[in-house]
Amino acid sequence: MTNLLRLAVALAGVLLLSVAVVGPAAAQAPSGDQFPSLTLAYRDRDGAGTIQFTGQGVDPASNGTRLAVVLQQNGRSFSGQGFARQLDVVTYLGSFWLTDDADTGYVFTGIFVRGFAGWTGEGRYEVVGSPGVGGTWTMSSAPCPVC
Repeated sequence: MTNLLRLAVALAGVLLLSVAVVGPAAAQAPSGDQFPSLTLAYRDRDGAGTIQFTGQGVDPASNGTRLAVVLQQNGRSFSGQGFARQLDVVTYLGSFWLTDDADTGYVFTGIFVRGFAGWTGEGRYEVVGSPGVGGTWTMSSAPCPVC
């Protein structure tokens, strides 16, 4: 399978999971706010970095916001795209897929929360083509003592 096909299969799984978790009626409900363009502090088992989300307009497939995504970590750059869909007033479900300079693909899924102190997020990533190889990630718009 090509990396692009693997990414498409992974995204389809995320969308199906979101319908199962949220329910079919809520999954089809119109999104309220668009997910904003953000730059957040990022951390996973490989260390700290920054991640930038840039809104690309409405994403009809997810009923959310289409995103361009760039992750900078340990002198490396990963780029790609994804989506974020509003679940309630402060919570968004997100998924994005990134590739590095060696064309290795990564799929990220998680939840983003808009709180009084800014944005936080947490989730999981996996290497495309290597199920179970990955880890957890956290993000925040302010220094996070528990991230």
